[in-house]
Amino acid sequence: MVVEGWAQLSDKTRADLRHPKNEGFPLALQEAKRHIHKGIVDIPMVMRDGGPIQYGRPESWAPGLARLVMDEILQVKPLRVRITDDTLGPDAAVLLPDGSVDGHFGGYDSVLGCAYSSIRGGCSYQEDRCVLFRDLFSDPSLSPAQRLEPGISFFGVYDGHLGSQTSEYLVSHLHANFAAELRHKKGRTPGDLKAAVRAAFKRTDEAFWEEWVKEGNKQNPKHNSGSAAVVVVIRGRDMVVGHVGDCRVVLSRAGGDVVELTVDHTFENEREVERVKAAGGKWVSDRLDGILQVSRAFGDFEEGGKPLGLTADPDIVAREIEDEDEFLVISSDGLWDKENTHMGLVSGKASIDFVRKRLATNQNDLQKAVEEVTAEGVKCSESDNTTAILVSFRSIDQVEPPSPVPERLFRIHTERPRFINVPKSTAPS
Repeated sequence: MVVEGWAQLSDKTRADLRHPKNEGFPLALQEAKRHIHKGIVDIPMVMRDGGPIQYGRPESWAPGLARLVMDEILQVKPLRVRITDDTLGPDAAVLLPDGSVDGHFGGYDSVLGCAYSSIRGGCSYQEDRCVLFRDLFSDPSLSPAQRLEPGISFFGVYDGHLGSQTSEYLVSHLHANFAAELRHKKGRTPGDLKAAVRAAFKRTDEAFWEEWVKEGNKQNPKHNSGSAAVVVVIRGRDMVVGHVGDCRVVLSRAGGDVVELTVDHTFENEREVERVKAAGGKWVSDRLDGILQVSRAFGDFEEGGKPLGLTADPDIVAREIEDEDEFLVISSDGLWDKENTHMGLVSGKASIDFVRKRLATNQNDLQKAVEEVTAEGVKCSESDNTTAILVSFRSIDQVEPPSPVPERLFRIHTERPRFINVPKSTAPS
């Protein structure tokens, strides 16, 4: 096994990876390889005194370990592994740090099968942010009061505007507030998940307002940023989607069926237009107060709070994941904005068809598919950032790619054709 960043691991961890005391790590890696053929996986390590005592998902842990982790007696750290060749056995791996290259960064997670990609597009700045937690239980940043039982996944895309301060705040706080709310509610049902998502949105926006006032940002318009947001929470077969603004979630089902799980909070949404008017807000040139394209968002504070009609109260959809469900596309509006209607992706169905075709011909390589779909989305909205997460529930059946056109059909003649001059026949005299 080749390790990058080996020096950052503890001596005990390096020793255990060189000479495993048991089959813990090989078995955990083999389990991860059941979910992906090639890519990056995070394998949880339960740590004690600076060394690993258990590898793998919480359901594989010895009895009592989960309670010790929740009580912070033991710690959990992720071991990032790139599986490079399925033929090399469970030890074929490269450990990698997170990174960014040329403004295009990405990552892969294996529990449900998930990948993300984010591109600046034609912008000189990046206001999009996203989070992927395959298991909130394993997030070391959560306090004991926020720690949940294993098996709850959280994905979020945050599309900032007028700056990245708000979307950056969401990265650090929204999932943590959700975890705290769900733990407080002792949530066991889909209804509890929905309530925790709604409460987390409210709690996060209110806390951001308090911080905004404390720092005196009402005198500094550079900090009057905001952010659309969409989150997907999954526990077993229960899935809850909450969103404000124009980020979207689209579901692909077997047979090519498409389910739109969100509706944009913009002037094109008649229900939203009436809600804003009832709240005392006004639309000018199809924008809230003539400025904001979205009517629900985090942040966007002004002296006294949010503009009339603007809210961070989310629309929430709960759904049971069915056997026919294939994958989700979770994205900022940059993926399908209608800036260039003759190019790129202009609908949820277009994005699903694009991704499905890629997965059906690339051995279900989610990372390649998400990078290709964001690159295609940039054609649609060149002046916006584009961020997407793919969450896979099942593999897409593979089909043979189209046969290449024979080379002879592409041959270009560079010489002038030669014609045979046939003498004209002469009539008998």
